[in-house]
Amino acid sequence: MHTLRFATSLWPYAVVTTLAAMVPTLFWRGGILENEATYFILQYTAERPLLHKIFDPHTNDFHTYQARELSYFVDYLDAMVYTTVTGRIEPSFFIPGSAILAWVLFALVFMRATRSTARHIDPLTGALVLACFASSFVFISTFGMFYRSGKLLVGVAVIAFLFHLRRVQQARSRDTPMRPQWLTRQGLVAFSLTLVAGLLDRQGVFYALMACAILLLHFVRTRELRDLLLAAGAATVLLQVYNLWLAPVLIHRLNGYWPSFEYQTIPGDQIALLPAHTLAASQMLAENASVLLGGTWPVTIAFLGVVIVLLLRAHGRATQKATSSWRLPELLRGISGCTVAYVALVAIGHIVMFALMIARHPYIYDLDHRYWYYPIPYLAVLVFAGVGGLNAVLSRSGPRERQVIQVALLVVVIGNLANLPYYSRFMTGGGHFEAVFAQTELLKASLRQNRADPGLVKQYEDFFRHAAPLRRSILQSSGER
Repeated sequence: MHTLRFATSLWPYAVVTTLAAMVPTLFWRGGILENEATYFILQYTAERPLLHKIFDPHTNDFHTYQARELSYFVDYLDAMVYTTVTGRIEPSFFIPGSAILAWVLFALVFMRATRSTARHIDPLTGALVLACFASSFVFISTFGMFYRSGKLLVGVAVIAFLFHLRRVQQARSRDTPMRPQWLTRQGLVAFSLTLVAGLLDRQGVFYALMACAILLLHFVRTRELRDLLLAAGAATVLLQVYNLWLAPVLIHRLNGYWPSFEYQTIPGDQIALLPAHTLAASQMLAENASVLLGGTWPVTIAFLGVVIVLLLRAHGRATQKATSSWRLPELLRGISGCTVAYVALVAIGHIVMFALMIARHPYIYDLDHRYWYYPIPYLAVLVFAGVGGLNAVLSRSGPRERQVIQVALLVVVIGNLANLPYYSRFMTGGGHFEAVFAQTELLKASLRQNRADPGLVKQYEDFFRHAAPLRRSILQSSGER
């Protein structure tokens, strides 16, 4: 019976996971090949030793250094999967293997963690929360483009770390208090997730710093989770050792040059613009939250309104004061100052991170980049927060309120899907991606016709000459057999 209940609880997640992999593929008609991928696929499949390819930021990152060689290794695997598998079956299919892997890992982490840390969220409600993420334009545009693997995998590491933190805190609050330990298995998990996030991308390093800040605040207040604080701190220190010393030494030993740290600094002319970038970052974060919650502000506000009303009703029912069910001040007084501090710290951290990102890469704020790739880890944080909030609401609600939540989540998913063409027009009409989409379509047509279109620019024509023989080789080998 237990096995049957477990299998039954899986089907909503299985449906969402499967559809989430299909929708971007269909929406982008087999995926989009970003122009940087045309370079690094050729670089990673060239005849060079593996370590020489991985520790070569001048080639992999166009003469910049970001200490994210782990993501280069995943990009290498993407290139090899395309060259040895995908390209031999359908060379115009541009969904990277790492995107599929990251999505499956994200869904598995979410499903298992929701079951263990949010017991009031049933499988259908949990699957609908997951569907909000999977139907957002940010996810669909990122999943459907052959680009770098870093941000999607950082999103997996971030949500896994947050749920791990929640699970440890819940377990220790239920168990008999034990003597604080310096080294624990839970600490090793936190260390590994923090380290992986930072090695994948510079954004992961910033999340490591935010994790340390939150855990430090929690420890100062409660004297709890010391092992997780030390683990996250140790991983953050190790990331700096890798960035400043270990990776440069390996790059020099393998490829004969020292990387420049210029890319890790903010240009002088941008420092004076940080206040403006802070406002732009706040706007960008708010807009991407709306992209997650319905794709348009009316749907977002309506959904949040439903949640707030149900929370007020649940609060009134829990306190057994009929007059308090609609009184917001009493609910706000019930929120602890530490909770406010945690939320403020996370919000300020994201604003600072995106302001610095915009200062270093102003194009991130352009409309064709604003809802793609870069906000993925931030959306993972919002999904985690949503699970915690909905679990709190449902813990004090009845079947009718649960159905209202499920309908509201379904409306959000429908809103996300309905607004996909709206956001895609921003992306495909932008200065950068307009050319990327046009060249990808010409490349797909060239691969189908086995003849390079005259409109292909050099980098896409070079990629065509790499990809076109792949399918012919498998057809020839099939004919020989």
